[in-house]
Amino acid sequence: MTVPRIGPRIDNPSPFEPRDPVPLWLHGAAPGDHKTTVTLNLAYQAAVGHGIDAVILSPEATVQQLERRLDARHVLHPSFGLSEEDAVRIATAMARGTLAAADDADVARRVREDLRSGTHGRIHLADFGPDRAVSRFADIPAFLDDLSGDRQRVVFIDHLNLAGGWRALNAAVRELHAMGLRLTTMIFGTFTVNRHAMGRGQANGRYSMKDVAEVGFEVERCAHHLTTSLTTPELRERGLVRMQVLKAMMDPYGEPFDMRFVPGVGALLPLTE
Repeated sequence: MTVPRIGPRIDNPSPFEPRDPVPLWLHGAAPGDHKTTVTLNLAYQAAVGHGIDAVILSPEATVQQLERRLDARHVLHPSFGLSEEDAVRIATAMARGTLAAADDADVARRVREDLRSGTHGRIHLADFGPDRAVSRFADIPAFLDDLSGDRQRVVFIDHLNLAGGWRALNAAVRELHAMGLRLTTMIFGTFTVNRHAMGRGQANGRYSMKDVAEVGFEVERCAHHLTTSLTTPELRERGLVRMQVLKAMMDPYGEPFDMRFVPGVGALLPLTE
């Protein structure tokens, strides 16, 4: 089986390429700085853009909430021929359950059916945490075997801090790194950055490696890719989210870059689109 690799730039139109070793990609950001949005956009890109199965585990959002957000993201797919304005309007109505027009309801039906049709990679969703479908990291391999056998897949774990707690973050990162290599499965995980770093990042419009990695020394050591996202009042006003690649494989990476955030559909798009 060809092992996929995630390229570190989130706006890369083709971030999934065959390569060994399989990386662990960690994404640290402050509360409200689009960690879940980044997770869902990458999972959507893997499944719809590249036909790779995406497994999303979240200790915060429910499966139903994640389904609604992924459906909303799919409304913007070019196959439906909608303007961005219409896509946002329909996606917002889908989320609220307020689809009134018959045409809009038909679009919503086609969106849901297409995303689950098997045309794309499968997207598997599961609650993660104590007394949930997947209760601990060690349960992930068996969960993957039950879902998709040896199909290509990427595992996305949102909010590692909530899943394992602050003190357990280092152990979680070590465990996920070893698991990704053992299973030849890419693992992407998000975590919340240290509160002291939030003010520095918002004041400077960027984070440093130290800001994001200081919550746990294993974050910098084990992550093949380390990224962050940032919002400020100025960026929000312009409809932008600032992304930064702090580490790509074993090297520091480049300057921050902005992406356009489309509310309603929850899409992160390159500024060229």
